[in-house]
This record gives sequence, structure tokens and C-alpha cells, in this order.
Amino acid sequence: MKKERLDKFSIRKLTVGAASVLIGVAFGATTVSAAPTVPQAPATGQQATEVIELKDVKFTFKMGDKSATTRAVTIYATKDGHYGFEKDAAKCTSTAAQIVSTFLDSVSDDAIKNAQGVAYPEKIVAGENTVELAAQHASNKVEHSDADLTKRSRKKG
Repeated sequence: MKKERLDKFSIRKLTVGAASVLIGVAFGATTVSAAPTVPQAPATGQQATEVIELKDVKFTFKMGDKSATTRAVTIYATKDGHYGFEKDAAKCTSTAAQIVSTFLDSVSDDAIKNAQGVAYPEKIVAGENTVELAAQHASNKVEHSDADLTKRSRKKG
């Protein structure tokens, strides 16, 4: 008769097997897969495509019954709200108020040119742009300031 053989497992084999599984899980769990990087286009290349040409832009400055109109020019605008006189987006760095001020300085009527209150537009459009101006502030002299009145009341009391 043949003796039946019992399968025996030693603790050493079990420990080595469990340790190798733990090491595999530990090192396998720390690997990270990164998403592929998408190359970014340079900022100047993106801005160059975002330049919009505004043709025949002219400004009419109105102050009461007086008005003055500038000559028509081409202005370039970027999508972020900057303006310039060249098609290069890097040179379109002026705001709408700065462009309007440039044209206001070129007006020949001194009363309009020296007006105090200018309602600058937020946006410049192709064609006609109307800018309202307030007349010069009246020069009312202040006879006494609040500080003078306070000093007088202290002297009396």
C-alpha cells in the first residue's frame, strides 16, 4: 500500500508569498498615469487672430448746440477691449477712453476741446460714434469754507 501524502504548508512559504503580494500592491498602487500634454500656442499668436478691423470710425463731439466731427479712420480692436491704429495685436494697448481723448485733442474748436465732462464710451464701433460733453463748470467762488465757518463759531462762543 501506498502511503497517502499530506500536503503541508509551511509558515515561511505563506509569509514570503503574502509579503510579495503586499509589495506588488504597494508599488503598483503608486504608479500614476499622466494625461498627455496639449501644446499651447503662444499668446501673441492667439491675439493676432483676435484683431477686428473697425472701418470709417469717426467721432462726433456734442456740447449743447455745438458739435465737431473728426475725420474717418480705421481702428483695430482686440476681443479683450483694447484698441490701436495698427493691425498688430501687441500694439493694440489703448482703451476706448484713450482713443477718444486722442481724437478730442485733434478737434479745432477750443470750447469743445477744453470741455470738462466727457462721457467716454465703453466701446468703439465702426462708423459714427457720438460723445457727449458737458460745458465747462461755472466758476462759483466759495466765500467761506467749512473750516472758516467753524473757526468763526469758536471765536464767537
